Amino acid sequence: MLSNAGLDRKFWAEAMTYAQHLVNHLPSYVIGGKTPLEVWSEKPATDYDSLRIFGSTAYYHVNESKLDPRAKKALFMGFNVGVKEYRLWCLEVKKTIISRDVTFDESAMLNKVTQDGTSGTPQQVECTPK
Repeated sequence: MLSNAGLDRKFWAEAMTYAQHLVNHLPSYVIGGKTPLEVWSEKPATDYDSLRIFGSTAYYHVNESKLDPRAKKALFMGFNVGVKEYRLWCLEVKKTIISRDVTFDESAMLNKVTQDGTSGTPQQVECTPK
C-alpha cells in the first residue's frame, strides 16, 4: 500500500491500521463468505461504499474566510476509530487532519505520471517464479 501510494516508511502505522480495517470489513471464504465483523456482531455488513484507496487524493472542507479556498488537498490515510471521520495527511502543514466533510479523487491514483511527464497507462506484467 505504501509503495502504490508513493509514501515514505513513516506512514507504516497508518497503512497497517487501514489494512486491519480492510481485513475486518471484507468477506472471507473461511467463515462462509461473511466478514469477521458480521460473525462477531451478527449484523450484516453492507457498508462497502466507505472503502477508499489508501493514499488517494482527498479534499477536506475548511471555513477560514470568504476569500480563502473552500477545500484543501490532503492524502487519505484511513478512518478515525469509533466515529465516522476520515484521517487525512495535510500536504501543506505536514500533519494529520480529521474531517467528516471530504471529497475523494481516486482517479488520480490510476493515472500516474511517468518520468517524461506523459500520462502512463497501466500495463500487465507477467512474472514467472524461480
